[in-house]
Amino acid sequence: MVFQQKFFWRSVRVLIVIVLASASLFFVFSNQHGIRDYFAAQKYKPDAEISKIENRIKPTTTAKTVFYASNPNVENSEEFNQNCKNHEEGSAILGCYKSGEIRIYDVKNSKLNGIKDVTAAHELLHAIWERMSLSERDKIGKLLNAEYDRVKDADFEKLMQSYDRTEPGERINELHSLIGTEQLEISKELEDHYAKFFENRKAIAQIYQSYNKNFKDLRIREKTLTNELEKIKSEIEQLTKKYSEELEYLNTDIAEFNSDAKNGAYKTQAEFNADRAKLLRRIRNIETSRLKINDLVNSYNSKINELNEVSVQQNELYKSINSNLNSPSL
Repeated sequence: MVFQQKFFWRSVRVLIVIVLASASLFFVFSNQHGIRDYFAAQKYKPDAEISKIENRIKPTTTAKTVFYASNPNVENSEEFNQNCKNHEEGSAILGCYKSGEIRIYDVKNSKLNGIKDVTAAHELLHAIWERMSLSERDKIGKLLNAEYDRVKDADFEKLMQSYDRTEPGERINELHSLIGTEQLEISKELEDHYAKFFENRKAIAQIYQSYNKNFKDLRIREKTLTNELEKIKSEIEQLTKKYSEELEYLNTDIAEFNSDAKNGAYKTQAEFNADRAKLLRRIRNIETSRLKINDLVNSYNSKINELNEVSVQQNELYKSINSNLNSPSL
């Protein structure tokens, strides 16, 4: 009996060891990313720039591990262009998540403060998306599509068309990063999802809205000026045509008046004075028209100068985010 009891407890201990070993093996296989991330993150030592970015985007413990495991690095144009290829001419990329690593372009324009923070958060969400299960992607993907349909505008649609060309098959992945870092108000379900990765997601979106306002304000001003110029140009053309016609008629009538006066066609001084007064009124009216046209031309030229200045400012901003161009610090 004693022997049997000892054998029984020995069997239980063996069974427990086998069960625990199996459970550990299952954990290893089902959390390969998590284990790799943990050890990779332990090895990573952030530099001052990355530490500042981390302090501003405030990733949760889980997201911080993924962030560090992705070896984030802020790079100059030469390094960045080697690691992140731009697949569409005329566009600029600010970061990339490639081969498990996060690369961020070192934008130095002071008008775009915070752009590296938002870029880092954007790429971090790509790294997180890569680690999400298919079922979770499907669930979140439906929420992202619904959110996109709610908030999309012409600029957002154009951006997604660009991603469809350069990153085929990654539409939901891109929406996951874009909506998470750029939209202030999103659904509660998505807010709860992003709360797993950022302590204050909305603060990141506010940073984006702040620096993006520079681009947006210039685009709005450009459009406003263009519309105003088209309107003024049309008005100048109409008034100039009318002025030319009236001036031609006036000159003809003045010549006729002078001829009549010279040939003694006027029988009385009163008739002469009346026709002369009519001509003088027409001269004053046409002079008023000329001055109005000149004012419109001056206004047109002034707005052209302003539009050129807006264009210069736009070029400075776009140049500063394009790693393929040499951009000064501003």
